[in-house]
This record gives sequence, C-alpha cells and structure tokens, in this order.
Amino acid sequence: MIKNTLSSVILGWALICAILLLPQFLQAEVPAIKPWFKQAVLLKSYQQSYDWLTPWEKREIRTQTGMALVVRLPVSENTESAGTVDKQVLHLLTTAEMVADATLLEVTRKDIRQPFQAKLVLMDYAANLALLNIEDSNFWDGLNPIDWSPVKSKSKADDENVYSLNIKSVQEWEVEPGTIQLMAVGHRRVSDAWLALLKLSGVSKSGQGFPLLQDNETVGIILEAGKGEAKAIPTQMLLEFLAHAGSGS
Repeated sequence: MIKNTLSSVILGWALICAILLLPQFLQAEVPAIKPWFKQAVLLKSYQQSYDWLTPWEKREIRTQTGMALVVRLPVSENTESAGTVDKQVLHLLTTAEMVADATLLEVTRKDIRQPFQAKLVLMDYAANLALLNIEDSNFWDGLNPIDWSPVKSKSKADDENVYSLNIKSVQEWEVEPGTIQLMAVGHRRVSDAWLALLKLSGVSKSGQGFPLLQDNETVGIILEAGKGEAKAIPTQMLLEFLAHAGSGS
C-alpha cells in the first residue's frame, strides 16, 4: 500500500512538472548567439552637423553607438552577364541616422578589438538606411552575409515572438526577446516619408542597426529602441534598398 501511495505521489509530481514545462517547450526556439559574431559588427559614429543659424560653423561632435549587418548586394542580370561585379564583395547595412553628418565611422568585430574605419557608400535618408564599406580586406575574413526572410503573419501565437541582440560590452552579447505588436505604415517626419514599419514591445536594449529575428530567421533591422518598445524596418524594404544599391543606379 505504501508503495502504491509513493508511486501515486511520484506520478502526480511528474504530471505537474510536465504541465508547467510544456509552455516552455512550445515557445519559439531562442536563436543561437554565436552565428551573429560573424554577421553583425559594432558601429560607432562621430557626427558633426552644420549650425543652420550660423552655416559657416559646425555644432559640437556627438557620438552614437549601434550595429551594422553584413550583407551581399544582389546582382542584376545585365551586370552579372557583363561580369563587372564580384559576387563575394560584402558591405555593411545600418541606419542613415547612425551615419548622417559623420566625420568618422568606426566598426569593431567581436573577435578583433581593433576598430576599422568605414566609409559611406550609399544613404537613403528618406528610408533611414545606409550602406558602408571597409577597404581593409582583413576585416572581411570569415564574415558571412545575412540571409533575409519575410516577416511571418501573426497567424499563430509563436509568430508574434521576435528577438534581437543585447550588447552589454564588446565581448558580452546576448539575445533579447520581444513581440510584434503591429505591422503598419509609419511617417518619418524628418524626411516626410511614409514607410512600412514593425512596432515591437520588448527588445528595448537593442539599438539602431540591430537585427530583428523571427523563428531563427532575420526579418528586419531595428531603427530605434527604448522604454520597452522598438521600431523596425521589415525585410521587403531592406531588399529593395539593397537591389537599388546593387544595380548601381
């Protein structure tokens, strides 16, 4: 009888544990952090804009920190047939706000403490996107371009789950969870442009140029974050920007 009672207690606790742990197993898988050591880099910009009240003078230099993502430009059929573009050439994608009026752009890999100097290649201020290049070939060794995926619709609860990165220091990177609150068209006041945006809750410790992940796939780039919420540009707009850059037009 004692054995039966003990077995019942053990079985009961097993069922309770299974019920408590089941939601954790049903949640979306948390993305691995290590692949991002080769796909994202830290970006620091030194910006100095003109003072429009006294246009012959510049304001004080201010700094911003964010990230840039490793990308490969799509090649048009005409350019590909002409053989004028190296498909292996990589660039860095970030926000225009990070690099506008920059006098110096410093990029740091997680595995290389020494910063590299980047140059602005293309900027679309209306869309808040910018493309950077680094001439030092050593910087690109071992880096991998991002494979972009479309944002999944909120047909299931898991589709709302997203992630970004939380950079505590150059050496300490973590994954930060969040959720998609809304997919909408937002107005960018400084450029008077209407853009497709993702409004997020959580991921408030990320920042400009950080990746947005869904189901272990990259679906966008963070524009701004803070106070428990964030905004991001979805993949479709990013691919249009990269296609324009790759066409050379």
